[in-house]
Amino acid sequence: MIKVFDTQTKTYRDILDNQEECNGLVCFSRDSIPIIEKYYLICGYYCIDTHRFRILQIDIQFDIVIIPEIVLLGLLPTFIQEMEEYNITDLPKVTLSYSFIYLWFNDENKTIDEVEPFALVCKQIISNTVLLNRFIINRKSIYYPITVPELYIFAQRLNGLFPYDYISKDYVIEFKYVINALIKGYHLNFNEFDIRKYAFNISQLTYEKMEEVVCQIME
Repeated sequence: MIKVFDTQTKTYRDILDNQEECNGLVCFSRDSIPIIEKYYLICGYYCIDTHRFRILQIDIQFDIVIIPEIVLLGLLPTFIQEMEEYNITDLPKVTLSYSFIYLWFNDENKTIDEVEPFALVCKQIISNTVLLNRFIINRKSIYYPITVPELYIFAQRLNGLFPYDYISKDYVIEFKYVINALIKGYHLNFNEFDIRKYAFNISQLTYEKMEEVVCQIME
């Protein structure tokens, strides 16, 4: 039985059957991501059911994956069964990310500078039919990386969807070299700070390129 962090009592309990009473958050290890990809297409803070044409929100953080109880109950029973072994039940506190909350409530009062660029990229894909169709046809999940191999995949997949210009712009040579190396798969020695830094920069480059790509697709 999957355990849920109840946001009112701040304790763990069994998952409920009644969606009207659901107020919990279900935590999983990041090792569960391949299971999510097995059933759904991940677009950052969203998972897309391409068979039932549904889009639901998830929160892939640096150390855990959080799925609201009400969302989990709407997912496939076989998926829930496979996810059970990755269920985390010993965290003293469970908090949704700022970006997840921004997307969940569709907070238009926030300026672009207040939201991380990857969340904006995901929002643009999900809210634009042209971009969403392109993403689904491509059938390659994207989520924020925490390891060097994940960063390579992140850079390559975003560049494949929205080829951003990092050479001709007025960037320092080192930055151009690193982005080029990530896209082409050249070896790099990165620490955790480097991974976060370049994941942020790649997201920013992608977001800036998206409007141009949409125009090109629609021509």
